[in-house]
Amino acid sequence: MSTLPPPIPGTPKSGGVMKPPPIPSGFGGTTATTKIHAEDYVRASILPLIIALVATVASLFLTLFFRNISTWVNLLGYLLTPFLVIICAGLDSVQQRRKATTDLYFLENRKYSLFLRALSALALLISIPHINGIATTIAAWVADL
Repeated sequence: MSTLPPPIPGTPKSGGVMKPPPIPSGFGGTTATTKIHAEDYVRASILPLIIALVATVASLFLTLFFRNISTWVNLLGYLLTPFLVIICAGLDSVQQRRKATTDLYFLENRKYSLFLRALSALALLISIPHINGIATTIAAWVADL
């Protein structure tokens, strides 16, 4: 015999209307139902998307205006672009999958994930000048040995 409550019919993914389980109240075991409002749903976070977008713009700014200043500028741009953007894409993907399986009131946003994937591809292209600058510095250092 299972002690778990029955699943809530009509989750948001199926397109049905969500009906919460009855809440016992009053005398004699009477039940009252509550309505679920739009603000009760948990939405996907936009924070990874904002962080990745800021990192990509900052790296592009470093590439265009501070290209041959220092190796540290190239290293900073390299860490901002491929690493931080791809980490944000991974965190968004993991967060949305985990919350979708554990929280019935979670609304996924696939557009965030799609935009982060496209931003990751763009970040790899933007990181090429940074990689070239780092490789040039390392080659000059090795040539002096």
